[in-house]
Amino acid sequence: LAPLYCGAKVVFADVRPDLPPKERRSLVVDLDPESMRTYRLAARDVAAWILRVGRNEQARRAIHSQALVRFTALRRLAAVGKLARAVPVYLRRWYRHEHPRPLVICGYHQEVLDGIEQTLRSGSVRYVRLHSSDTDTQRQLAIDAFQRGEADAFVLPILAGGQGVNLSRASNMLAVERVFSPAQMEQMEDRCRRLTSTDPLTVVYLDAANTIDEHIGEILAEKAQLINGIVDGETARDDRGLVEQLIERMIL
Repeated sequence: LAPLYCGAKVVFADVRPDLPPKERRSLVVDLDPESMRTYRLAARDVAAWILRVGRNEQARRAIHSQALVRFTALRRLAAVGKLARAVPVYLRRWYRHEHPRPLVICGYHQEVLDGIEQTLRSGSVRYVRLHSSDTDTQRQLAIDAFQRGEADAFVLPILAGGQGVNLSRASNMLAVERVFSPAQMEQMEDRCRRLTSTDPLTVVYLDAANTIDEHIGEILAEKAQLINGIVDGETARDDRGLVEQLIERMIL
């Protein structure tokens, strides 16, 4: 496991008197060589494109939507790359016990969610999956099955995480991907964090080393600190959007 897991760190801890504590952890993993090669080629193209646009602030604002598309493509490559080794290793270790703790596993792209499901199936793990296209009845059946203990894993699309989903049975969550909206990530996390919850919630983000994952994780952690804390005795603020900061980081 040493070549796979590069490091782990707590990036955010939230303690509110009305809710159980929540802790976010970043677990940095290596992609397999082929996935890393594919990612690096794509990242090189994105960086070259940004440099061609230039450093003019007005030009940078104009490419915001195009940059978002390119960054999303890099996010997908990093996430798909994790399906080869990182995700199977993590889940194999999690479910090696006869009575594993329930785990909510989150992703964004369809092929990533499909890959998570395939990994669970090949490991004979009992699971249910929520699809963005599910009817209210299908959604509730999946939630109820998990909450009753009929499944040990719940596969959750990130953007479905804010639509009345209560997964309070789980106190552990694995996020294979992030989206660019801190609010949507917060909603996803809090599907397991309810007033009825008794245990602290731990959210592990599986971040691919030397990819856009680490940049997004660092920026979101900084924003969480700015929003929830005080830096150097003064209330801090940062008006720059996540995409703008990614543009800067991609050409450093």
